[in-house]
Amino acid sequence: EIITMASAPNYPFDDDDKRSPSIIRSPMLPYVAAIPGGLFPGRAILIKGSVLSSSDVKRFQVDLCCGLLVAGDHQDNKALHFNPRFETSSSWFAGRADHQIVLNSLVNNRWGVEERYGNVFKEGRAFSLRILVLSEYFKIAVDGRHLCDYLYRIGINDVQSIFISGNISVDVIEFQGERPRQVNPGSQIRNGPIRKPKLPLRLSIENGLFVGSSLSITATPLMNAENFYVNFLSNDEHLLHFRVDFPHGKHEGAIVRNSTYNGVWQREERQISQFPFTRGFTFDLIFTADCSAIMIEINGQHFAKFDYRGDVLLKDVNKIEVKGDLAVQLIVLR
Repeated sequence: EIITMASAPNYPFDDDDKRSPSIIRSPMLPYVAAIPGGLFPGRAILIKGSVLSSSDVKRFQVDLCCGLLVAGDHQDNKALHFNPRFETSSSWFAGRADHQIVLNSLVNNRWGVEERYGNVFKEGRAFSLRILVLSEYFKIAVDGRHLCDYLYRIGINDVQSIFISGNISVDVIEFQGERPRQVNPGSQIRNGPIRKPKLPLRLSIENGLFVGSSLSITATPLMNAENFYVNFLSNDEHLLHFRVDFPHGKHEGAIVRNSTYNGVWQREERQISQFPFTRGFTFDLIFTADCSAIMIEINGQHFAKFDYRGDVLLKDVNKIEVKGDLAVQLIVLR
């Protein structure tokens, strides 16, 4: 088997090595390369491409490996083996059909117990695969929808390379996120991502926000969660109050958006097509400042927009608050 190496395959695995690109475009497959900066909580790997419609190979794999020995009889450990399959039993001599996604880990040249999920990829169609690295597991999404969580069986600090092969073409591989630095609550959030902060959390924002600013939160609602809040504030005036009330008893879940004017609450916005949060399930929540509104995205899908009201402007925002019944993995302001 021929393995196509990255343009700079001989770089040492150095967390501080800035020479390896964070974006790789149209790589030839099979492909193996060092992961620039390694893995850490908050890092994401985004792969965009297409599943081939006509190929003798009926599966593909994305492996996060602990070295460059990625195939053959003796391989380096693999923290994640992500393997969608498209095999059908089309004739009497064919093996059994396998149309699932298989996840596994290779430790000391032995495969562990498989985890299987329904295959959401389609032959002949484009896809977007995102692998988010969290403190205890990989969170995997396909086309913006959460697919599964995969608990670590190997420490992510040991992961050094990525290996991709099979019946796909890849348009882009992007390694997202910067290694978190310690940030004290109340200090300037743009010092870097904040990992696993304690709630309630109040963050000071110097020089306000601007069109294009975004706040992303990766968190897990507690199993007994009642609510949580995200507030964008100018002193004590709310540009946006975002509150999630979880279902309880006969009460359906609600997501409330509001603002204040001279300290007085204004009209609530509560329209939702379905309640997108589940106790115990990790979510991605992104607020993006547009010219006339804050756009809200949940798990890769547009949820709502909140039009600006009153006299509070983006540049006036000097605090962000996160409160409530959450375990927060990561907060990033861009």
